[in-house]
Amino acid sequence: MSLTLALYAQLTAAPGLVAKIASYGGAPAVFTSRPVPQDAVRPYITLDPDDAQPLETLAFGEGERVERVVYAFADNTGSAVAIEGIEASIVAALDGARLAADESVYPLCRVVRRFDAPTDATLTGRAVRVQVLRTPA
Repeated sequence: MSLTLALYAQLTAAPGLVAKIASYGGAPAVFTSRPVPQDAVRPYITLDPDDAQPLETLAFGEGERVERVVYAFADNTGSAVAIEGIEASIVAALDGARLAADESVYPLCRVVRRFDAPTDATLTGRAVRVQVLRTPA
């Protein structure tokens, strides 16, 4: 299982977040690739591609630190309340989380930055950058 799937599992297991986003194909609208399907309804979440390069390789084979960005998009209604609630739920689901995957263990996921996502007149968005420590299983 990749880091993308570990993040997906963590986000889709967070009931407070799932309640705030749309569904797609019977699952929470958390997309692991872009572009999202044309018939996807907002609000939804997208993840950076899984080809993120390590920031730093730790000494003695102890692992590496990798950064990824989680994006949330919603319809632009003139109010930021909904998108800020989704952003807060992403932070609550990921900050301090321990993620697990088949080949690797991600013992610590930390939110390192929150910022506005690229948008247009029809949508609003937020982005949450996380730093993940990846260690051998």
